[in-house]
Amino acid sequence: MTVQQITTLCGSNLARIGERFLASDPARECPPCPLFSQCVSKLEVGRVYEVVQVRPKSLQCPIHEGGVVPVVVAEVPKQASVEKRIAMEGLTIPFQTPVCYEYDCPNYPSCFPIGLVSGDRVKILEVDRKTKIPCRIGKVLSHVTLERTLRVPFSS
Repeated sequence: MTVQQITTLCGSNLARIGERFLASDPARECPPCPLFSQCVSKLEVGRVYEVVQVRPKSLQCPIHEGGVVPVVVAEVPKQASVEKRIAMEGLTIPFQTPVCYEYDCPNYPSCFPIGLVSGDRVKILEVDRKTKIPCRIGKVLSHVTLERTLRVPFSS
């Protein structure tokens, strides 16, 4: 699957190729703005995006000092831990966070990666078979690189 690219607007201070950001709820000033439909409304809250292209234009914005710039962004693949039995490159699975309350576990951020939620369909792009992952609740885990996929409607 090709990563979906989205043309949107972002603050001029973030408009650099390679810059990553977490999409959050729009500010209260955003919905009435005439640029809203080309701006944050195109992004999904809670997802991590990376700027892949910057366009040479600047627009005024009541939120961003220095205005906003048209950019092309793509959702970032995530590093995560999944059960070893399903860690197969190319496999598309529903992502499932474990039931775990070991908040101080060094692997916790990998089991609960920012930008993914349980139920997201993900494709396993890469499996790290070299790293042993200690799990306090007894699971056998593998580090993987995941890409969120969009469901394609079935057509007959």
